[in-house]
Amino acid sequence: MNNETDLDWLARNVHNWPAGHQGWCYVISNRDGTKGVATSLIGQVDCPWVRIEKQEWLARRAGLQNKPSWDDFGESAKFMAQDSDGAWMAFESEPAAKYHVWGSMRGWCGYAREGRDRCRGEVLGDWRDTLEKRPEELQPFTSIEDNQEKAMKQDNGWHERRELPPVGERCVALLGIAPKANCEVIAKTERQMVVKWEENGMMDVIDLDVHVEFRPVRTERDMLLSIIVEEMNRYDTDEKLADAILAAGFSLGGK
Repeated sequence: MNNETDLDWLARNVHNWPAGHQGWCYVISNRDGTKGVATSLIGQVDCPWVRIEKQEWLARRAGLQNKPSWDDFGESAKFMAQDSDGAWMAFESEPAAKYHVWGSMRGWCGYAREGRDRCRGEVLGDWRDTLEKRPEELQPFTSIEDNQEKAMKQDNGWHERRELPPVGERCVALLGIAPKANCEVIAKTERQMVVKWEENGMMDVIDLDVHVEFRPVRTERDMLLSIIVEEMNRYDTDEKLADAILAAGFSLGGK
């Protein structure tokens, strides 16, 4: 089967992303015609499979649900939810599920578009699980060039202060038991961070409520300083120190 068919199946049948797996999963086509989800291909090599990224799954679910954007509502809308008939509404105060619809005792509410153009889509899973709070405003994107210019004027000791890396920072991310990977911080809120992985150029949303750690990327300058600090007491001449730096692989070629 093609990737779109497997993606549709995953979007309609898996309502919670596999726990402990941040980036992707596999849709396995069993010999009896059924499908299943796996986070590893161990023991599944004889069955057809398709790898699907988490962002593909999220986007396809939103498409099937015909989920509106926050721009479809006014600025006073703070919560969004889908009724049991598939229609999307927004509320100023947090609503509660009553019978087959959402309702709020106070504050503004309204549909995403009215009349025949009312925003309605498939109900995937339990409609009462669709309640969503308007996300906090993300910090504006900062280019690498802008960030480097600002770095000359600000303290970059975020790791020593046990803070999150700033927008535009290249850093190393450690997610649970997953191998560490280099990434660039694109945007962030108090609870989520948008990063771009250097390995494949994909963007991902990291939930900061789970175990995650960020560390600075060791630059060529950091490694050079480390060699100087560690080795300067071992050599009594500048020539020997220079030899040690060159032996570590540093070169002025192409500079």
